[in-house]
Amino acid sequence: MMAKVEDNLLASQARALAAEKQVNALQQELAAARLLANRNVSMGVDNATVSEMRGQFLEVRSKAQLASSQLRQAAQDAEGHIRHLVQGVGVLVDVSAMLATMDRITTIYDQQ
Repeated sequence: MMAKVEDNLLASQARALAAEKQVNALQQELAAARLLANRNVSMGVDNATVSEMRGQFLEVRSKAQLASSQLRQAAQDAEGHIRHLVQGVGVLVDVSAMLATMDRITTIYDQQ
């Protein structure tokens, strides 16, 4: 069970890293699109080109929002897995304490 939780945690971390890389790539793409748009506006580009660039900009924004959402979900999943793992550790500590108590009780009973 612990191995499964750890595997889920590692998978969540991998998804988070992939989403973070995607966000960085999209931010760079967005910055390049903005720079290009500013250059074209200053050069007097026609409305059709500006409209096309605006569409590309909106597409990049949409991709960035999707990547952000995926990254947030991966972080929430990882947090849940960590909580589950910590609860499992608590259960193991409790079981260990019970077994130690049981061992003491049986030792006392055997001596009498």
